[in-house]
Amino acid sequence: MRDHWPVRWTKTADRFHAVFEAFCQRWNLYGMRGDQPLLLKLIANLTPVGTMIFIPAYWSFDPKRDLNWRAITALHKAREVPKQGPKLSANQLAVREQAIRA
Repeated sequence: MRDHWPVRWTKTADRFHAVFEAFCQRWNLYGMRGDQPLLLKLIANLTPVGTMIFIPAYWSFDPKRDLNWRAITALHKAREVPKQGPKLSANQLAVREQAIRA
């Protein structure tokens, strides 16, 4: 168990959750769906501040084989909002004006 997590043994539900947490940690489980164990898997999630890639401890990770970097890059870039008006950089604005004149 984690040292910084206090475990209360007063209630049956508290004991169950503590033991279940240890069980899931030992067998690399996300949880259970009925009697079916849900194994942790390799995932890439977008968060408000970046892209989080989770690699389970049991996984023999090969970045070229296991990840679709184009899809992850597309997801990561999807959050970018193109700048407009006064936020558009001076260089980009100059290039646009030059293209219009050409």
